[in-house]
Amino acid sequence: MENKRINPFRILTNPREFIRQGLEKTRKASVFFAFFLGMTYLFGKSYTFGLGNSYSLSHILVFCFVLSIPIGYFLLYVTSFFLYWVGKIFQGAATFEEIFAAFVWTRLPEFFIFLGWLGLIGVFGGYAFTSAIIMVTPIPLIVIGLIGFQIVFAIWEAIILFQTLGEVQKISAWVAVWNVLFTWIIMFILDFSFNWFLIKSFDWAPLANLLFS
Repeated sequence: MENKRINPFRILTNPREFIRQGLEKTRKASVFFAFFLGMTYLFGKSYTFGLGNSYSLSHILVFCFVLSIPIGYFLLYVTSFFLYWVGKIFQGAATFEEIFAAFVWTRLPEFFIFLGWLGLIGVFGGYAFTSAIIMVTPIPLIVIGLIGFQIVFAIWEAIILFQTLGEVQKISAWVAVWNVLFTWIIMFILDFSFNWFLIKSFDWAPLANLLFS
């Protein structure tokens, strides 16, 4: 039974039952989820900083690929850390390992969000990481469809997180919403501060030149 394969896509339809079976297989699977989470996060940052205006698509892709797994693991552990400690406020019963597993498996929709990014890159090339992606008039239907595709899976990702977190924390999905919401606020503040630091307190252009040279 311990070696029985599990279908990771079941997390999308039956998250509570799946997480009870997937806990012990988290460590092996985490590298894949770290990769996709890291790639989508770095794609988002590349868009935020408009890297497509200054750097070639190949440079951006190599940069994101090289850093995807370490950045992905960083996000997995930091977010799980805050989910764990915020959960204490709501009398959560899960260990850190259970919280980590719940968060890792619910990153599966990042794979589909990643596919959405690939579609946008296929349409725009390097300009997918510039404001051109939303400034072009009229916006092509395929772009609207790809962005909508990403939004659907981002929402789905949140819903299954509420369910899996509620399961391991032994709380209702509604209470888990607040556990996640407060964690998101903390992560948003940290991410906003990081962006502000790079833009206001650091010479971003030389850093980018160093990274892409």
